[in-house]
Amino acid sequence: MPKDYLRHKMVRMEERVGGESCDYQIRALQSANVLKQCIVVKDPITGQLHAKENEVLGPIAYWETTTSLYLNPENTSRCFEIPLDESPEQTRRIHERQKVLKTLEGLAGPDHREKIVERHHCAQRLLEKVAVVLPYVHKLTFPDNWLRARRDHDRFLHLIEVLAFLHQHQRPRKNHQGREYI
Repeated sequence: MPKDYLRHKMVRMEERVGGESCDYQIRALQSANVLKQCIVVKDPITGQLHAKENEVLGPIAYWETTTSLYLNPENTSRCFEIPLDESPEQTRRIHERQKVLKTLEGLAGPDHREKIVERHHCAQRLLEKVAVVLPYVHKLTFPDNWLRARRDHDRFLHLIEVLAFLHQHQRPRKNHQGREYI
C-alpha cells in the first residue's frame, strides 16, 4: 500500500480471532505513528531476491470486535474498551428489529444508514485543523499506583482533547504567538 494510505484513517478488524498476527503492526501504528518493516521481494525481471524497506505512516484509529473474555493487555493499554449491553432486554430489541426487516414494512421503510453516514461525513468536513489547549489540565488527577496508568493517563488527556476538537465550533478561537487554538 502507499506510504500514507492508512494515515489518519480508521482501521477496523471485523473479528479479533484471526487478527492476532497483526497485533505488532497495529500497535506500532498507534504508538510510534509509523511502521517500518524489511521485506524480501523478488525482482520480476531478474528473479533475484532482495531486501526492501517498507514504511507505512500513522497515526491510525483502531477498532475491533470480539466475544473473547481475554484481551491482549498490550493492545488494551492503547485502546478504550467499550462493553456492549448484553441484557435480555437488548437482545429482545435486536430480535424485534431483525423481524421488522423481514416484513413488508421493513422492505418499504427508508434505509437510514446511508443518510446517517452522509451526515457524519458532512460533519467531519466541517472540522478544521486547529490546536487544542487544555487550560485546566494541571487540576486533573489520575491514579499513579500501577504502571499501565502512564499510558492510560495520556489516553485520558487525548479523549478530553478530542471532545474539545469535535466541539471546536462551540469554542472561542484564541491566538498565542500567531498560532490559533481552542
